[in-house]
Amino acid sequence: MRCFSVLVVCFCALSVDSMRAEEPFPYTGYIAGKNVYVRSGPGKNYYPTDKLQQGTSLEIWRHDPGGWFAVRPPEGSYSWVRAKYLRPTDEQGVFVVAADRVITRVGSKLNEQRDVIQIRLQRGEQVEVFQTIGTGGNAWCKVAPPAGEFRWVFGQLIERRSKTEKSVRPISGRNALIEQVEAQQELAAKKTKQHVAAGDEKKPSFAVKRAGGTDVVSKPAAEKVTRASFEKPSDDALPTTKNGDELDRLELDLTRMVTLDAGQWDFTALRKQALALLNERDDAPSRGRVQSVLGRIKRFDDIRRRYHAISAAQQDTDQRNASLDKQAAVIDRATKLIRKVDQRFDASGRLIALKNPQDGQPPFALVDLQNNIISYVSPAPGINLRGHVGQTIGVHGLSSQLAGSKDQQVVVKHVRVLKK
Repeated sequence: MRCFSVLVVCFCALSVDSMRAEEPFPYTGYIAGKNVYVRSGPGKNYYPTDKLQQGTSLEIWRHDPGGWFAVRPPEGSYSWVRAKYLRPTDEQGVFVVAADRVITRVGSKLNEQRDVIQIRLQRGEQVEVFQTIGTGGNAWCKVAPPAGEFRWVFGQLIERRSKTEKSVRPISGRNALIEQVEAQQELAAKKTKQHVAAGDEKKPSFAVKRAGGTDVVSKPAAEKVTRASFEKPSDDALPTTKNGDELDRLELDLTRMVTLDAGQWDFTALRKQALALLNERDDAPSRGRVQSVLGRIKRFDDIRRRYHAISAAQQDTDQRNASLDKQAAVIDRATKLIRKVDQRFDASGRLIALKNPQDGQPPFALVDLQNNIISYVSPAPGINLRGHVGQTIGVHGLSSQLAGSKDQQVVVKHVRVLKK
């Protein structure tokens, strides 16, 4: 969306992208500097939302051409939603969206800015509310970042994963693209466990301020709060029922799918799973969640169809342009040939008779392949030009500038037929 004007930076960014061209998404990266800003969009003009220290792990979900990486919102991140669009549920801290296309704004732990919008929530979706600020129509809620909302870090400040790690190839079943993403995530989770076991990394936690005070949320609870934001939830954070596991997995698979290029989207299996769950569920909250997933699938599928329609139109345009380029090349070669012939004559081209020539204007003209007039011509005494109309000819004679114009005229004394 915004590009750098400094060529060196662009070159570095392209180098990083080429190095990571074969990296499956998402993968784990690590902050490579001190006090690295996480931003609300892919550029320095976007306000920072967090500041991370060297060695902090991040889930990388996309590379942008400008050198910025889309990452899962770090632990403790939040977004803003107007309180008037949310209604409480029976579960403490969980609210349901009560309007269509409700805007969520990217929150910042470093300032009060919240003007960046990435996601709109649909009626019936559920969100985890951390804190409500203000009263009445001016009240805002801090919520867990919704599925599909990213934060951004400049790629040069993220280290690659260890070269000793091997990519896990997707196994058959479900959707191969989703399997690939999930396998990579499991690999990242395994590495994190190894770091914890070795004492290299402390178990993170973050504080959530509520009306009654400040509560410290442990790692499992934080996993539950930000479950919609790309990360596979821990066993403690998931419902213990089979149906709950299936619904959580369905939502996660949808999130993984839409992080891929739109040309790779295929919602057939996800839609089938959602419809099956809708038939199985009897409780209203679960059915509401499934219907919300089906609504998202429909919207994303519309985007997929438009994407393919635009791609097809672009392909057709490219083919037409290629055809026009070929025709232009043929015309260009013919024009060069005429120009080469011109060197042997005072003028050459296809002879046409002018209709209703103005006073003093010659009755004939020589034109090129595009019917552009090369030169006006008139016969000298004893020369018959009318018999050559429609033919490509070369002429010798007296050349001069047409009165009142910059156009050339030739009084023809000799004619040579080049092409009938």
